[in-house]
Amino acid sequence: MAPPKHLIILASHDPTSLELNILEQLDVKWMYWHNTPQALLPVAEKPAITWTVESAWFYGLEVTIVANAYNYKQYERWATESHFPADHLLNCGVSSGALGDLGFMQRVTPVTADTLVIASPLLLSKQDVKQLMSCEAPQTVQTGHPCVVAVTSAMLDVLASSQAVVPAENTYDGMTRDLAHWVKESEPNAKETKITLPYEAFLAVENVTAYDRYLESNEFHELRTTHANDIAPVSSGLEPIRVKSYARVGLMGNPSDGFFGCTMSLLIANFWAQVTLVPNASASDASIELLTHRFADGRRFGTAQSLAACCEQDGYDHGDRLLLACIKVFIRYCQENRLAQVDAKTRGFRLGFLTNIPRQVGLAGSSAIVSACWRALMQYHGLDEAHIPLAKQASLVLQVEVDELGIAAGLQDRVSQIYGGLVFMDFNKEYMEANGHGQYTPLPVSLVPDLYLAYIAHPEDSGKVHSTVKKRFLDGDKQVIDAMKNFASYARDARDALQQGAHDKFADLMTCNFEMRRKTYGDAVVGAANLRMVELVRQFGGHAKFCGSGGAIIISLNGCKDDAVHGLQHALEKEGFVFVKLIPQELRSTTQ
Repeated sequence: MAPPKHLIILASHDPTSLELNILEQLDVKWMYWHNTPQALLPVAEKPAITWTVESAWFYGLEVTIVANAYNYKQYERWATESHFPADHLLNCGVSSGALGDLGFMQRVTPVTADTLVIASPLLLSKQDVKQLMSCEAPQTVQTGHPCVVAVTSAMLDVLASSQAVVPAENTYDGMTRDLAHWVKESEPNAKETKITLPYEAFLAVENVTAYDRYLESNEFHELRTTHANDIAPVSSGLEPIRVKSYARVGLMGNPSDGFFGCTMSLLIANFWAQVTLVPNASASDASIELLTHRFADGRRFGTAQSLAACCEQDGYDHGDRLLLACIKVFIRYCQENRLAQVDAKTRGFRLGFLTNIPRQVGLAGSSAIVSACWRALMQYHGLDEAHIPLAKQASLVLQVEVDELGIAAGLQDRVSQIYGGLVFMDFNKEYMEANGHGQYTPLPVSLVPDLYLAYIAHPEDSGKVHSTVKKRFLDGDKQVIDAMKNFASYARDARDALQQGAHDKFADLMTCNFEMRRKTYGDAVVGAANLRMVELVRQFGGHAKFCGSGGAIIISLNGCKDDAVHGLQHALEKEGFVFVKLIPQELRSTTQ
């Protein structure tokens, strides 16, 4: 009997009870750990998953972690700091359940030996791994509430080739149940073994006691924080403000929003940025504090080597600058227009943000943070669109990024995130110069057909795409000027096509938009990875265009064969791209 050679950790499940409990804690200490996957919470001064990975490595096991689009960034930062190989950390996009995610993994990085599979909250010591090394696949190992399964590569191959949609639970409990059921169904005579692991207190049993159990357990040290003092939660009597702003996809016409053209954009519920504003306990406390999230922290690193690696990966532009610039522009605008009392006597607040919007792929991640911050500030100061019209708000949010921070950007993102839903935008030059903003027309989200999104897992800076074309436009280059007019006409035609239900025409316009962009910018600027994504879409009879400035594409499979979705998904994933179905977002933002 050969021992297992591999350990697969499924980190693609929904947030656990412990994660949700922590998310409700609004004192400084706990806000630092908001949105942190349970496996990345500290256990005896290390992230829990680090103990598991190091134990597996000690016994020579190769480790693969499957994350999802919502927690991948946190795991990526952990991997960089922990020297975990990047090619063994996978992003499945939206989880398809334990079996679907294992099939995804096997298509992308095939495993050829017997393998142990666990869900990420299960912490394994060296002693635990030693016990599990004797498991013969296929086998289910019960460890109290959770389970570990030992499976063969042939079982994984079956999942990789399957296109059947199997009902699945994406909770931690659901995934462990599905794993055990799968082994039993695949091999009715599979062994069932029971062992005891010492770290079950950390496991996310789906009940309200998870948070208390974590705090009370003697196994674990108190959470570390960058703050010198342990600040206890103190209520101001005012409710905290939470505002979400969603990612944006450019349906048509981009990039002409920066060139007096027309565009049509849609907010999607798949990805979002959330700003939380907590009023200070004392009305006389005018201080403002920006709170840093553990995996967006640009000031704390495990080692000098991890600092260098994180800078190489993420650069030097952190979200704090977006919040600072937004607060500054808001304060000055209110003071100049006498809209609200914002002075040394105004009660201050603590402000932090979370985001799961993929970085640098043209989904308006930075403007989502700014627009969420802007709306939180307006709510805190009792302002609404009667005080600052929506069109003006969009222009001010653009001012934060362009004038304050020098970010290359157009109005499209900010208009979408302030108005919400589906919006047609006309940036006619004469109207813009006379009014300071364009003409914006909200449209019913129900007009949008089924669409999909693919994006590059490891992108480069999206702001570079605009640079030379903008200069050519300002210099009067006829090719660029004509191209921007064409983009604007595509947007108008696409609006009409959606209103008429002409989805075939809409899809054809997507191809026209992409080809015009390719002709105008050139293949070197469009980039080989972007071109490859579009090529794969066309192999399955689909249409595609950029969502924004590059790194992500929006896809229509209207009129394609029934198996086109799964076929395209598998083809994209095999080459390292992330694929998800778009979920249109009706509201401009939600306040909780």
